[in-house]
Amino acid sequence: MTELALQPNGIWKADLKSRVVRSVYYDGESRLLAIELRHGKIRLYSNAAEEAVLQLVNHHAPGLIYETATEGAFGMPLSRFCPKGATFLRRVKSAKALR
Repeated sequence: MTELALQPNGIWKADLKSRVVRSVYYDGESRLLAIELRHGKIRLYSNAAEEAVLQLVNHHAPGLIYETATEGAFGMPLSRFCPKGATFLRRVKSAKALR
């Protein structure tokens, strides 16, 4: 079972052992989720349910959960160009720097 660790900037982070998903970043207060994929892309979601995040983080094959999830399972896709997405992405990148 993977643990979500609280970062100094208030984001929960989990590094996963998966061929697809590298890390998960979650802000429970704003319900924003970022999924960092192994190939370097970061997918942003708004209105992410904590249960869906915990299922992804705690599953023995998180990549399988991510790839087979139905549309909307992790919330609504969020553009990195909208103010909310851009602000969250900056916070995620600061948490990535703490690796």
